[in-house]
Amino acid sequence: RFVLNVPSEDLESFERILFLVEQAHWFYEDNAVEQDSALKSLSLREFTSL
Repeated sequence: RFVLNVPSEDLESFERILFLVEQAHWFYEDNAVEQDSALKSLSLREFTSL
């Protein structure tokens, strides 16, 4: 959703990729974790190591 659907030119920038991953992390924290109590909150480091 966040990284796979972006324009290819966005994937050429390391900073842009990091921004997209951070957006995915906050979406996970703000939406997925709150809606499903079986999911645990993760730090950005933990999230990116999945």
